[in-house]
Amino acid sequence: MKTKLKTLFLQASVIMALLLTIEAGFVAKVLSYELAKENPEIAYMQMPVLFLVLLALGCVFSALVAAFILLERIRRGKVFEVTSVKILRVIGTLMLVAVLPLIVIFFYINAGTPGITNITNYWVVLGGVILLVLSVFIFLIATLFEQAVLYKQENDLTV
Repeated sequence: MKTKLKTLFLQASVIMALLLTIEAGFVAKVLSYELAKENPEIAYMQMPVLFLVLLALGCVFSALVAAFILLERIRRGKVFEVTSVKILRVIGTLMLVAVLPLIVIFFYINAGTPGITNITNYWVVLGGVILLVLSVFIFLIATLFEQAVLYKQENDLTV
């Protein structure tokens, strides 16, 4: 019962994170239009950067949906199964793929604004590092789950 309550709380937290991710997409759109209006010399960069930001947010959104599905499996007691390991690997891969648009943004902004140290690049690098660290931890957890599944299968065969 206690595990189910914790899982429901985590699912509610994932839903909040999903809503925040959607809101971040809207905020990115508004900020890109305001920035293009204030700086017409770099307005040509608005749509490519916005597209890449939305692509990265889409990967994070998809990973959060997969996390919700995994939490639902945990709530139903289907934790140590091969499907759970696959879901964890999907989450880790999506987090890793979300780094790619951030790398492109970093180099695109550097190429478009030469000689200017842009605060956006610091945020892009920070986001990329966070996503990389999360990806590594999720792959680590997936490996642990995989070992647990193997032990469970061996135990089931013994009994």
